[in-house]
Amino acid sequence: FDAEYTMTGDSSDYNYSNRLMLDAGYGYPLNRDILLMAFVEHRTATVDTNDDSDSIMFSADYRFRRDLKMNCLVEFGLSDGAADFGVTAGLRYYL
Repeated sequence: FDAEYTMTGDSSDYNYSNRLMLDAGYGYPLNRDILLMAFVEHRTATVDTNDDSDSIMFSADYRFRRDLKMNCLVEFGLSDGAADFGVTAGLRYYL
């Protein structure tokens, strides 16, 4: 379970709302190097004209070595405020 609160501030053109993000999920380690995860996420809209975002996400972490990890995530939107589909990938290097 994660919870985040982001204070966005305002600009001269738009009145932004602060964002609340909540997610809950489950992770299952296949082995020492691979972690599979599934979770649902809710984000409040930062602009009044947008809808809140609800998504289901599937993610995998692969640890190449102790200091290097790759993450891949696939997202499916469940509400009008969410993207219909998304893919994210990244590398993380630990010092």
